[in-house]
Parts: sequence; C-alpha cells; structure tokens
Amino acid sequence: GEEGESAQASDVVALVDEVVQNARRTGAHVYWQPVEEQHLLTLRPHAIRRALSNLLTNAARYGTEVWVDLV
Repeated sequence: GEEGESAQASDVVALVDEVVQNARRTGAHVYWQPVEEQHLLTLRPHAIRRALSNLLTNAARYGTEVWVDLV
C-alpha cells in the first residue's frame, strides 16, 4: 500500500467478519464461523481488508464455495 496507513491494534475476527458479510451481500457462498474471543494484531486494517476482499472476490469468481478459517 501506498496509502500511508499506520499500523494499529485491530481485532482480526471483526475485520474478517466484515469482509465475509460484504462478500455474502454480493451473492458469494462464503462459509465462516467466527470465534468468540478477540484476536488483536498490529496491522494496517484498510490494507488487510482490501487484500481479504480481493481474495474472497477471486475465490467466489473462480469457485463455487469459499471457506474462511482463522488458525
């Protein structure tokens, strides 16, 4: 990213859930079971959100189902 976004503590579960919900609204068949606890990581949330969104969009475009899991 050339956006110049600063890294900050972010809840990865909430971020992934947001991206998954957006993908589902576009009709993608995305399977995701969020965990209950927060997972805070220091990252650039807008950049990660864009990257995850691109991955889900491509997976949905070239596949029939998308499975998302945090390990």
